[in-house]
Amino acid sequence: MSKQQEATVRIRQELVMEIPFEMIETPILSVPEWDKLNGCGGIVRDRQRAGNRKALPIYDIPKGVKCSYDDHLKQLGLSPNDPLIAIGARNLGNNLRIVAYQKGRGLLQLSGENANKGTRCYFCLCQMENGRLEGHALRFNDNHISQMDGEAVSDDSEAPVLWALSGQSLVWKGATDMDSIIQNTYDLRHRWRIVAGHGERSQEGALVDELITTLVTTESASAVSELAAQHGLSIEKDYLHSAIGLTSRNSIVICQAHGSFETVADRLRNAGATHAIELDQDGSVSTHFVYKKGKQKQISDSRIFSSHYFRARASSLLIFKMLLGQEGGKYVPTEEDSSLGVSPA
Repeated sequence: MSKQQEATVRIRQELVMEIPFEMIETPILSVPEWDKLNGCGGIVRDRQRAGNRKALPIYDIPKGVKCSYDDHLKQLGLSPNDPLIAIGARNLGNNLRIVAYQKGRGLLQLSGENANKGTRCYFCLCQMENGRLEGHALRFNDNHISQMDGEAVSDDSEAPVLWALSGQSLVWKGATDMDSIIQNTYDLRHRWRIVAGHGERSQEGALVDELITTLVTTESASAVSELAAQHGLSIEKDYLHSAIGLTSRNSIVICQAHGSFETVADRLRNAGATHAIELDQDGSVSTHFVYKKGKQKQISDSRIFSSHYFRARASSLLIFKMLLGQEGGKYVPTEEDSSLGVSPA
């Protein structure tokens, strides 16, 4: 093989963005086709749910649940010119172990999740009844919140949560628990470096199936880690991650960066996050930021960050309707020497 054939173009991108709560008018979890998405298989990568139907992965996602970002805004009565931030939350509806909840509507979960049994803890970004965003560990039973941060909840009226979105707990109470992250990471290529085959099943593709099936059947992070060690797998350090965190100084932090789970967790912690969850990976990652009224015809005109092969349709988004450009709020670019999300030298 020639040197030219061995050459590789490497792209590393990063965004760390902090938004004070007082600049957020309304946080919105947008899932236009909630009912269609609820109960589907998502992207099936384990044999327990797939059986022997065909080669994995199986895309058990109803037609029409994914729409453009502009369609999300339109259905919410918003326009591409309204001050807002929009980021993808596409683990919801695609990957097992990710759920959402709305008061009065109940749970959105994939087939095989069984979140209603109340046995699994979900680390969630929550909009509270007072409008604020908070991080809470939730359990569910019969489509209701049954436990909140370890405390029993008899009915939804005792849990002042309007909506909740779960994700891997990159930072929780200031700490990072890798076993917890593994237990809630369905696509384990985000943890270990595995190049999955295409077309005819490859050895690498079979390994993905084996790891994920082991996770689903045993629900044991140690069992999966031991299997990865047996295969000599290294930690994946080049995935593009998207995450959101909450700080003790009344702000949210959006972090989108290449690296390992630990890398992104460190970025969030260094930026002040005490609680943070993963939202998306790789081609689903983007941030759209409209900070003042303009003449944009579509929300893509305000995309400030994205994967180089960004997928422009999504079943679920996080949208923050902003007070930017109005009294009390303005956009100030962070200076180049800021340590926001970066460890001090």
